[in-house]
Amino acid sequence: MSTPLSEYWLGVEINGQHCAISARQIYASFICKQPLQSANALRLDGIVVHEGEPVYLKPHHALLKPMHAKLSQGAWSRDCEDPSWVIVLKERGRMGPGFRAHKIAGPFHVALNEDASSVHYGGLDYLIVKVLTN
Repeated sequence: MSTPLSEYWLGVEINGQHCAISARQIYASFICKQPLQSANALRLDGIVVHEGEPVYLKPHHALLKPMHAKLSQGAWSRDCEDPSWVIVLKERGRMGPGFRAHKIAGPFHVALNEDASSVHYGGLDYLIVKVLTN
């Protein structure tokens, strides 16, 4: 029997999909209604400035991997519709790339088993996603 892991999570909504990211992998989150400014040659969705530093944005599906098949691949692989938030990930303990999200929830504290594929908060199940940049 595995021991429950207790940690903080951030709930993220992207195209109607509810996902959870370990708060240990997040550098910052902030509201940013700036429109997309695609720079395909650099494989970026744009650059925004947060606290005086540039944040390089990538599509969420280039930075996060769903840990469960319940996520709709069609919705997951599209750019985020109506994004209001930017989530900046940690990379080697420092600010890494970011992605856009429609909404966030939390952070919230949940204890779960190692093999869990979702966390429950505020009446919703958030499917756990893995950060690919670390």
